[in-house]
Amino acid sequence: MYEQHLDIDLSPPPPLTISAAGPSSIMVDISGPPLAASGRMPEELAIDLYPTPPIIVTGGGVQFQVTPEVPVVQVNVDAPAVVVGVPGPTGAPGAAGTAAAYRGMYDWNTTPELDPPTGEISGYNIPAATLYGLLKINQIDANNLNCSFFSVAPGQHLIIRDQNFSGLHDLIITKRTLDSQGDCVYIEYWVKSTTGTPVQGWRVEAAVYAADPSGEPITGPPGPPGPEGPQGIPGTGSATKLRFNFATPAVTWTIDHNIGGEVEVNCYDFAGNEYDVEIDYPTDRQAIVRWYYPTAGIAEVIG
Repeated sequence: MYEQHLDIDLSPPPPLTISAAGPSSIMVDISGPPLAASGRMPEELAIDLYPTPPIIVTGGGVQFQVTPEVPVVQVNVDAPAVVVGVPGPTGAPGAAGTAAAYRGMYDWNTTPELDPPTGEISGYNIPAATLYGLLKINQIDANNLNCSFFSVAPGQHLIIRDQNFSGLHDLIITKRTLDSQGDCVYIEYWVKSTTGTPVQGWRVEAAVYAADPSGEPITGPPGPPGPEGPQGIPGTGSATKLRFNFATPAVTWTIDHNIGGEVEVNCYDFAGNEYDVEIDYPTDRQAIVRWYYPTAGIAEVIG
């Protein structure tokens, strides 16, 4: 039997047990850090320990000699393995944005009838909610930027923020008309909401949104039912007069009157205001009213 050598170097030293794993092999076990080293005999296995700890040596037919310092094989304690987790699932897509399509800074002049020069808006102060108004805006804003207001369309929102009273006005565009000179556009609107602050004589920011800025569908608020109108003057003929109520705002009113001939259709809101709207007559028993924006009201059919 050849004499075997075992050297141990580990700092700081943990408790160490060296034992024979068979007639020609040894096993080194160290409690504490997760370390194990083994080797075949008669090859030498060396682990350096500084300082030398208490060492327990056991054997089954194999002789061991512990020497202070004969490094042959260096055993190092590795850092713990890093476990990388599986990536999580992709999150749901975010909601669609409602960024402004057009935006510009303007001075709102005090001459409503004037076709506005560069950087200006002409028009009266914005009326109360649910009322209608008209403004004229130049294509070029106060910063000499082309703001593309020629491209606005009915149903879009025109948001006016005045820079002095911190006012906010949400206007739904109902009609757009280009000026004959080609440098400004006339915008008719319906007031969805307003702070009631004046805009004439102040600088404002005008921004057009293709959808409601809150992200909700564009719908006008339902108006309250109006009072029953007075009895009309009796006619001299045999004409038929029918009334149809549309309490829920809609851009299309379908009227099945079943009169069976040529008819006249008049449209009102619940406040009694009459409107000139587009009307189609697909048959002599049906009429279809088309609005620029969702509207509630009354249709009167005379035939």
